[in-house]
Amino acid sequence: LNTELEAFKNCACEEMGDFVGQPYSAKVSGSRLVLKREGRVRQRERDLPVLIEKSFDLDPEEAVITVNYTLSNRSQEALNLCFGTELNVHILGEFDIAYQEILKSKQKLLTMKEEKVSAVIFKDIEHNLHISMHFGPEAALWVFPIETVSQSEEGFERIYQSTVVFPHWELNLGASQSWQMKLQKRIEEGIA
Repeated sequence: LNTELEAFKNCACEEMGDFVGQPYSAKVSGSRLVLKREGRVRQRERDLPVLIEKSFDLDPEEAVITVNYTLSNRSQEALNLCFGTELNVHILGEFDIAYQEILKSKQKLLTMKEEKVSAVIFKDIEHNLHISMHFGPEAALWVFPIETVSQSEEGFERIYQSTVVFPHWELNLGASQSWQMKLQKRIEEGIA
């Protein structure tokens, strides 16, 4: 649970669950995709059963994706964990970043750590796009750039690839208890 932004940014955190890189069952119904996986989370040198369900609803008319997560503790023990979902935004030109409608930065290479955030907004100035992400319940939020190093005629250069948006929650789930989260991503044109 004691994960810090710098450790996460440098991929130096220990993954306590077995969900990454493992298959989920999938079911499609209309514009809804439901993914489900029974897995395990390591706690106090024991592997506790956990169920993750994700439903993705696409509204192409409104350019909105809504994702509902349900995390269920399937054990008879309390489970304490940090749950987060990594989102990546790639904007070629200049953009502004705001959270809770407060402008935070006009730079791509921003690293940001905030508490109790319910929304983050990217304003693509060059293409006049507004990309918003809303979270419920409020999340701790980390935002940072992904960069690669390339050698050019002028020497080594850092090349911007994308911006990571990582909403996360510290959870304390009792025996057989579930927790739910909703994430909504919207893309709009012509926003001032």
